[in-house]
Amino acid sequence: MLERKRIYKKIKDLCDRYYKNFPMQFDDILNAHLHSIYLINIDKGFAKELDPQGYVDLTYGLLERSELDY
Repeated sequence: MLERKRIYKKIKDLCDRYYKNFPMQFDDILNAHLHSIYLINIDKGFAKELDPQGYVDLTYGLLERSELDY
């Protein structure tokens, strides 16, 4: 249960950083669904929409090599 609270706090902190006008509530986070992720490349002038699994597949190897504890 402690791990779950830590994950919730991490998600809430990220949401509150970007959504200041309407802070996210616990139930909002629990009921949220991620439908799309957009990769935006300003230098090349394009945006690509990916489904969540496609994003994980694309970035999995990078995350392993990044040495970040996510």
